[in-house]
Amino acid sequence: MNTTNTAYFENRLKAREDEAIFNRNQMPFRYVFILTNACNLRCSFCFQEKKPMKGSLNLDDWKYISSQLPFGSHITLTGGEPLLFRGFQELVTSLRKDISFNIITNGLLLNKQISDFLVNQEGLRVLSCSIDDVGNSSRDFSKEMWQNLVSNLSYFRDKKNHINPDIVLDIKTVVHGGNIEGMSEMSHFTSTELNSDTHMFMFLKGSPMQHSDVMFDYDFAFTENKGIENYNIPEVLNQIKKLRKSISNNLVGNTKFFLHPKYIDLYSDQSLDIIEELLDKPYHNPDNYLSCRSPWESVHINNSGDVFPCLSFSIGNTRDKSIKDIINSENMRKFKSDLEKCGTLPGCKQCGYLRPKDTKFSI
Repeated sequence: MNTTNTAYFENRLKAREDEAIFNRNQMPFRYVFILTNACNLRCSFCFQEKKPMKGSLNLDDWKYISSQLPFGSHITLTGGEPLLFRGFQELVTSLRKDISFNIITNGLLLNKQISDFLVNQEGLRVLSCSIDDVGNSSRDFSKEMWQNLVSNLSYFRDKKNHINPDIVLDIKTVVHGGNIEGMSEMSHFTSTELNSDTHMFMFLKGSPMQHSDVMFDYDFAFTENKGIENYNIPEVLNQIKKLRKSISNNLVGNTKFFLHPKYIDLYSDQSLDIIEELLDKPYHNPDNYLSCRSPWESVHINNSGDVFPCLSFSIGNTRDKSIKDIINSENMRKFKSDLEKCGTLPGCKQCGYLRPKDTKFSI
């Protein structure tokens, strides 16, 4: 596999560490733009509000925010469904040449016109599409919707391979009780049928405060939360063993696979015991994890203008202050200080960016 296919993920990790260690008072590298709450799907496990909100940021608002970002920043365009945002293409073309970006989409609106547009954008690094099982029944897809999605992704893959092969086609699978047994089948589909560059299996978060469009009081970050899913751990381990076997037997083509959180490296011989020890435990134990550095590397901007680090509490609003002033606000300084003292907080339970202490891994 071409190493450029995973360079984005490696650069994210490097930026996270560099910002935390060397540039504690500088601006983050990554900015997540939650362009809209609107979505054309109604997935039962989704934590986002799914209807448009009054007073949401418009195209000019987002263009102004992007103009404030430091040189070399990276933007994640997400939602809701970001392709539903009016002015999506205009926003993309307005980005400065030094800014790179990625997109997280459900793929149904990724028609030929949008694909032709995107593959010609020099700043595009990754296009991620959410698919949870073959047929996407977890997301209530009809047969026609599934055929449309596969057609859209196949067209995008062929176009980008011809015009800009360094763009990463990434598949994200949310692992939950209804699709665990299909993990190996899903990996076979993405590697042999879609020929995606990367595929990430994502375990459900353990707190509603993580990466949400609903703002919480900061105190909720210190509230113990039992999480959202009760996993069939033996079946999770069985599916991971199958995936590892496919990888070792060179049955997955050029697709690179990840777990999120990355409890283990799928390309190593690390014991799976750590998954049994850490996944789906009643409460979060910070002693099991390295200190988090997410807020030094990344912040989110909601479509209401609220800025939050990773746990969803507002540290300021873009309608009232500049991005720089918000990043350097007392609210953000307190959060960073608490993380430096505690490493991680109860609200960090099962966050995808947790790093177990006894494993080495990239994002």
